[in-house]
Amino acid sequence: AAGTPNFVSSIYLGKRLLVQVNLTKKETPYEKNGEKKIATAFFVECGDKQIDVQVVYHKGKNGEPDKTYATRKAVLSAFATPISPQE
Repeated sequence: AAGTPNFVSSIYLGKRLLVQVNLTKKETPYEKNGEKKIATAFFVECGDKQIDVQVVYHKGKNGEPDKTYATRKAVLSAFATPISPQE
């Protein structure tokens, strides 16, 4: 999307590019209990490999809610490059 601050990281040895990684996301619409929703899957792409990244919800020891889950997911979503669901 225009204006999206994509995350791409490159590692060089001198002037030679060793590796470049890109954070991507795949958004897929679905319906649950009659409500339309969007599932977001995150990936790190390195060369021809696509490695999935999951944002995990962590409850506290006494069942407290995870207060940073939404923030972690929002940060990944803001910096990830969208890819089509067919990829």
